[in-house]
Amino acid sequence: MQKILLLLVLVLAGLRPLAAQGVQWTDPVGDARKMSGTTQPQLDITNVSVEGNGTELVITIRVAGSFDPYFRHVERDGRKRGGVLADFYVDTDNNGATGGTSMFAGDAPRPFGGYDYSLSVLLGYTVPGPGGKPMPYTGDVVIAKEDAARAQPAASVSRTKFRQGGSLPEPGSRIPRGEDEAVDKSISLSGNTFSVKIPYAWFGLTPGSVMRLCYDDQPPFLKGLSEDRILKVR
Repeated sequence: MQKILLLLVLVLAGLRPLAAQGVQWTDPVGDARKMSGTTQPQLDITNVSVEGNGTELVITIRVAGSFDPYFRHVERDGRKRGGVLADFYVDTDNNGATGGTSMFAGDAPRPFGGYDYSLSVLLGYTVPGPGGKPMPYTGDVVIAKEDAARAQPAASVSRTKFRQGGSLPEPGSRIPRGEDEAVDKSISLSGNTFSVKIPYAWFGLTPGSVMRLCYDDQPPFLKGLSEDRILKVR
């Protein structure tokens, strides 16, 4: 009887029942945002999953088709573009009364707020730098024409902590150099699938933590905001 009452409370609150292993979303095909000023094929997310493996959050994103047309594309002027695949919003204490929000919250398709962190999945390229060392450029970047032919697909993630009660980042919340590089090395990008492993420490999580999270596949404007999911990490 208690389980039935808990399920009813969650349904009335608009939340899915707590998941102890992982959560996932199925995203409609054909809702990719059209970008102005570019002919680059847009990526259409079809499935997202997040699970805890004991020490890390494992995030997996699948797209319709594959990533290849996106990365092969060259603009008419000879340049290549990067972009943001998705933004995740994480409420680490499952408490909507704490955390922050977004300056675009008013445009969201549902009430939005109470998140402690955001995590951006950034796409781009590496190009040869001094001494031939690959230099990564990801996110809203443009690769010059002279470097486009040598550019190789790349991806990274960027974490931001929200200021309590606000829509701006907490000062000093950037991940220390070296820690983000280690996470970037865990990234896999192949075919239609992106995956990354994020240490629990990035979000102050420990085994047994209960968190609320969602994602936006039309960042940063929240037009592609998913439903919240509740996850208990193991």
